[in-house]
Amino acid sequence: MIAKKILLIFAVLATSASSLLFDIKAQENYENLDRIVAIVEKDIITKKEFDLEVIQIIQQYKKMNVPTPSQESLDKIVIDKIIEKKLVQQYAELKGIKIGAEYLDQTINNIAENNNLTTQELQKSIESEGMSFSYFQEKIKYQIIFEQLKEREIISRINISEYEIEAFIDRNKKRNPSQYHLGHIQLKTTSHQGENKEDKLKIDKIINLLKVEPFEEVAKIYSEGSLATDGGDMGWKKIDELPEIFANAIITMRVGEISKPLYTGNGVHLLKLKSAKDGGLQQNKILSEQYNINQILLKTNEITSENDIIKKLENIKNQISAGLSFSDAARQYSEDASSSNGGNLGWVDKSSMLPEYRRAVELTKLNQVGGPYKSELGWVLLFLTEQRDQDITQEKIRTSAKIQLQKNKAEVKIVDWLQALRDQSRVEILLNE
Repeated sequence: MIAKKILLIFAVLATSASSLLFDIKAQENYENLDRIVAIVEKDIITKKEFDLEVIQIIQQYKKMNVPTPSQESLDKIVIDKIIEKKLVQQYAELKGIKIGAEYLDQTINNIAENNNLTTQELQKSIESEGMSFSYFQEKIKYQIIFEQLKEREIISRINISEYEIEAFIDRNKKRNPSQYHLGHIQLKTTSHQGENKEDKLKIDKIINLLKVEPFEEVAKIYSEGSLATDGGDMGWKKIDELPEIFANAIITMRVGEISKPLYTGNGVHLLKLKSAKDGGLQQNKILSEQYNINQILLKTNEITSENDIIKKLENIKNQISAGLSFSDAARQYSEDASSSNGGNLGWVDKSSMLPEYRRAVELTKLNQVGGPYKSELGWVLLFLTEQRDQDITQEKIRTSAKIQLQKNKAEVKIVDWLQALRDQSRVEILLNE
């Protein structure tokens, strides 16, 4: 009986020792998984966080069919990447840069739409590649923070001279000369400038047909040039590959425009500019819808109700109808800085207008007082004197050149900036301890 009790005690002790050993081992595994591998100023990096990033980096290498670095190199790449991320996040917080949940959701929705997916489909696609959606969200959030910080600390401080812009455009033109996709109709004439009555009737007939029929179809039927069977398609041509008379006409044309009759020794020619590539920077000409705007603005405030402001503007509008000039009314009543100029804002690009103001402009007819309209600035009466489609291609080319130059310089400066940020921060790596 005593022997059985002793055996039972030994069995209980053995079981307890085994259980204790398991608990100690589990605790060691947990501590190893979640131990601190680096200290970055006021933040820490855990082994769990580190291992998750290692998995993602390895997956990226596999996706790109690039050999995975040695373990030592991989560890350094990952720990440096996380340290940089922590420092950037801390600095952004210090500078008041925050990304709200709504803004993040909208950004992710835009990513989904750009890939012709719903947000749910995007999530499934990301998870099918072995990445959690929460990790993806954090990654996008960090990218937004980093870009905003780079814009504020680096790009906004980079000055680009006019000389640099001109040199950049010239280099691009040499590498990628301007090219024009042209359509061509040739008509043989008996007179040099179409003075002959028959020639004039022939040319006028084609010009009128081109107003209602596709250029290619007219070229196939009526062109007397060698490209008629191809609908007059000349393909892509550089400016120095064209006859001078063609080149001079093309550089002043807009995409989709048909030239005036061009007379040469072998007849009369009509060209259509189908498309254009300009120096590798800009494709196709860009037209800006602009309005010459006059306005009378009354700002909302805590004292005057919106109804009172509307009534006042209606009264001003009636005075204008009775003979008061819009400019005099603006000088007398408008609360905008343009009031000293009779409310004239000059030419305003439609794409630069705030949404409510743009809708107000769209509702206003030329040379008629429109409103009152509610806008982001207050309540307005509008008077539009002119509308035009302004060719802003060269302006856009220069803007694109400036942005590219800033980007090129920023890529160099950001490396030094990040290194300086790390050098002045407390960073302690404990990965191999």
